[in-house]
Amino acid sequence: MRKFSSLLSTAFVASLFVVATSCKDDDDQKSRTDLLTGKSWTVVKAQAEVNGQFVDVPGSDYVSACSADNAITFTKAGAYKQTAGADDCNGDETEESGTWAWKDNEGTIALTIKDGSDTYLQDLPVLSLSESELKVQIDTIPFDTNGDGKDDAEVKIYLTLQGK
Repeated sequence: MRKFSSLLSTAFVASLFVVATSCKDDDDQKSRTDLLTGKSWTVVKAQAEVNGQFVDVPGSDYVSACSADNAITFTKAGAYKQTAGADDCNGDETEESGTWAWKDNEGTIALTIKDGSDTYLQDLPVLSLSESELKVQIDTIPFDTNGDGKDDAEVKIYLTLQGK
């Protein structure tokens, strides 16, 4: 009887250990909102998706040299803000603010941006999101794939941002 009691105690302790460690893993996993908020994001590159391949688009309108130091923040309360960095494009960049919310089962960031008296909406489908990197689709543009001067395809444009 003593062996059975000892075996039962060992099994009980082992099951408590399994339950405790599995609960710890659940607590450590961050939500998509937690991954997005609480840090500043800066654009590190722009890419075009052409025939399923990602091609870097350096020095484009999407990532100008003077906008690369801008800080983008999202708060848990739903506020969005983009602040010009030290290089403000000779005064052409101003602060941009608005609100954000998840859309499409947390697959898209829906922005409502206030620019002076104007307000505009922008949906950013999220390709990937981690502690340190956010990759979003920011545009779809017409493209001439065969060089005949006529746009015959659409190319998706993505920004990769680094979280700090």
